[in-house]
Amino acid sequence: MRLSNNKHATRSWSEREIAVAAAAWQELVVDRYGDDPADIPRGVRAGVLAQIASRIGRPIGVVENRFTMAGPSFASLRRSLGGEVSGMRVPLERVAERAQRQAAADARSVTAAIFGDPPPGYSALDRRRA
Repeated sequence: MRLSNNKHATRSWSEREIAVAAAAWQELVVDRYGDDPADIPRGVRAGVLAQIASRIGRPIGVVENRFTMAGPSFASLRRSLGGEVSGMRVPLERVAERAQRQAAADARSVTAAIFGDPPPGYSALDRRRA
């Protein structure tokens, strides 16, 4: 359990809650109106999210936030070490490039970090010299 910024504690979504929420969205929205958000009548989304909240026993705001962040699958957005993000494959070159940039940022002095200086090799002047 982790503490959020407010006085209420939040818990991670279980696989069961994710499956129930996704199935309810499929049943109450997709099967009736289709996948296109433009085809969903006004007010239906809020009503469906309220029904999902009551089915899984979570506050409506938590369900709305999860829907906004993860979409109709309600799936987790955790990153894996292999470069996978929510079912999307990230090229390994990009993962390596990000690690290299993070290593350069970690090499900055405290003053450079506080004042927002770019990492060594990533400033406009460094790129112009290259």
